[in-house]
Amino acid sequence: MRRRAGWRAIPVIEPLVGVALVALGLLVFWKGAVSLSVPLPKRRSSVLGFGLFGAGYAVAATACVLPVFLSVALQAVSLGVGGTIVVLAAYAGTFGALMLAATIATAVGHDALLSRMTAHSGLLTRAAGVAIVLAGVAQLYVAWQISAA
Repeated sequence: MRRRAGWRAIPVIEPLVGVALVALGLLVFWKGAVSLSVPLPKRRSSVLGFGLFGAGYAVAATACVLPVFLSVALQAVSLGVGGTIVVLAAYAGTFGALMLAATIATAVGHDALLSRMTAHSGLLTRAAGVAIVLAGVAQLYVAWQISAA
């Protein structure tokens, strides 16, 4: 079986990702949160501006839900028209309910959680740094195991 060119890059990329994670984790641990921000365009108050903002948001969110949607949709197509409609309606209803629940939980819990967490922000940031370092070490271990095999 012939390997594709992308597979040959994995033994090089895996240790680099591990080293990058360790370095980032140490940076977060000692210096605090690292902020990488992308300026978003200002949302217009018109209906068109609101619609364009929502459409842009939907496109950005596609990366999160597209694999699940495609797997559900492709399986649903094999069920015939009625089955496809039922499965896609169930998917849309479930997804909508989850988004609504997450939005409500965020709104209700935001202030309570924020007041508790800000008192421990330094400790939480350091814990995040340790978690990132551990992820990098695990990545290096996996890369080492694969190269040793």
